[in-house]
Amino acid sequence: MSSLPLRGDSDLTLKSHPAGSLLSAGPMGVEIGPETALRCILPRDMPVEAPAILVEIRFALRDTTGQGTLLSFRDASGNSLSLRNRSHHLMLQSGRARVGFPRTGDGAQTVSFALTASGRLILIQDDGVIDDLVAFDPVEILQITQIHVANQAPMMLHDVSLQVLDTAEPAQVLAALRDRVEARIGKAVTSQKLGTPLLIHFNGQSLALGPSVPAEDRLVLGSLARADLRMLTDVFTGEARRIIDLSGLQKREGPVESDDARLDRVRITGPLPPALAMAQALAGRDNDATGPEAVQSDPIRLAPIALSGNPIAGESLAMLDDPRGPSRRNMDIVLDAMHQAFARESLMPERIVYFWIQGEADRSAEPGAYLVALIAHWNRIRARLDDLYPRSEKTIFLMQTAGSDQSHHKNEQYHPAADQLHFVADRRDAVMVGPVYPSRLSDYLHPDLHHSRIMGELAAWALREVQAGRPWSIGAPALRRDGDRITLDFALREDEALTAHDLDVYGGQGIDAFLGLEVEGGQIQSVELDGHALHLTVTGPVTQVSYAMQRQNMREVEGNAHPARRGLIRTTLTRPAVHLADTTLYRWLPSFAVDL
Repeated sequence: MSSLPLRGDSDLTLKSHPAGSLLSAGPMGVEIGPETALRCILPRDMPVEAPAILVEIRFALRDTTGQGTLLSFRDASGNSLSLRNRSHHLMLQSGRARVGFPRTGDGAQTVSFALTASGRLILIQDDGVIDDLVAFDPVEILQITQIHVANQAPMMLHDVSLQVLDTAEPAQVLAALRDRVEARIGKAVTSQKLGTPLLIHFNGQSLALGPSVPAEDRLVLGSLARADLRMLTDVFTGEARRIIDLSGLQKREGPVESDDARLDRVRITGPLPPALAMAQALAGRDNDATGPEAVQSDPIRLAPIALSGNPIAGESLAMLDDPRGPSRRNMDIVLDAMHQAFARESLMPERIVYFWIQGEADRSAEPGAYLVALIAHWNRIRARLDDLYPRSEKTIFLMQTAGSDQSHHKNEQYHPAADQLHFVADRRDAVMVGPVYPSRLSDYLHPDLHHSRIMGELAAWALREVQAGRPWSIGAPALRRDGDRITLDFALREDEALTAHDLDVYGGQGIDAFLGLEVEGGQIQSVELDGHALHLTVTGPVTQVSYAMQRQNMREVEGNAHPARRGLIRTTLTRPAVHLADTTLYRWLPSFAVDL
């Protein structure tokens, strides 16, 4: 075939380009190659006129790496619209309006949108997210003179439709678009929810900020569960009025303008905080997903969720809490701005999680010093949250620091890890999510993107368990000695037992046959895991038993990509990650050092 008539009230025909090119067609649609396209060029005095148009195209790209144009329109007034492939995502653009969204893969995908003479570009996606953007200045009526399909975008064109609407009123156009999408997917489209049962504030050091996401992955990762997530925005700082994002205000000097603070869809512009991965995992998957890759959502889905934070790289707890410093001031501003954003919508979160990942900068702290500082910090934050949200439940969630460095000197006892265990043991409003030490590092210090997201997935799992009334935190063990046998008893759950991890991720480097256990004043002869207990056979006057607390330099070891502190003991309780394919989540024992 060389032309494709469009069924409808208008006499329109898409013709192959270059003229005379032949395209193959069958029951599934029209195959369009890389050197061909479809075009409809109308006389300027005979355009398709409409107050608004509703467009839907269903296609399967043959080359997902290309940069071609899938569909475009041109108006007699000079306005235009295009749907383009951007290698890793799709981009719908008209005038000043640009909407990026993920491709669904190599299979068929449908995009539905509307364009109005009033200059509005409206897009509804299957997950319920609605984009309603100003594209251009209003015109009296749309006058479509050109339609192009598959310009340097080889595809199987399954279906394309253009519906002329008799109104440009946004509510009516949105209703027509919603009806069209719901008829196609066979279920109601639920818009982004306004209320929120959960607020996640995150704070700490660079591990709380998360690793930077490659530009080509930001849209895809930011789109996970996006219909249920919102972030703080429209907080401006400095003369340039730089807008706040997931990185918070950092240490920027003022002035800060937060009167217009509001909640908006999550956007990743750089780092991906573990708190975002936590929120995405809590929102879960689509229960109606089908096919071999479908995974049913968790029965407890917390959504929608709001996020904000202000972690600062490389700062000790004293610096983060210095009342004269910018770090504390800016975190307080973020806390207040988030409250303003909620007040703007007359909302109140049911639960608040304060996700704390910090400790690397305090590795030289004296015993107990970090504990005192952490208690003071959380008491201050908790008091402020009580003032802002008196009826909301507040909990601090911690990742246990590992120093996250590939080297620990012999004189570094690194007491913050033990102080964090003491902190959680003494409070009912604190949860130890798990240790950082199993994480693979992207450099000498920071977990890579995959393991940073694992920390968030673990936090989501922990919150679900706590919500269900089940215990989560694993503390330091009780210790007893009988002759050459030392027993460590852990307060675990009834549905789990201790086990050695089945894969030595360290390749035997920096860890011996005793799974990360060490003793002071003697030697280990054997290790036995027995339910909730761990038995050591030792020799010598042992004075201390420690786990994942090695003091060693692994920076010069070829192939090493883990912290110097490492262990291979976890519990038997596992579950698959929500948004990380082929990834299992584990409950690892925390690092500890217990004196006899």
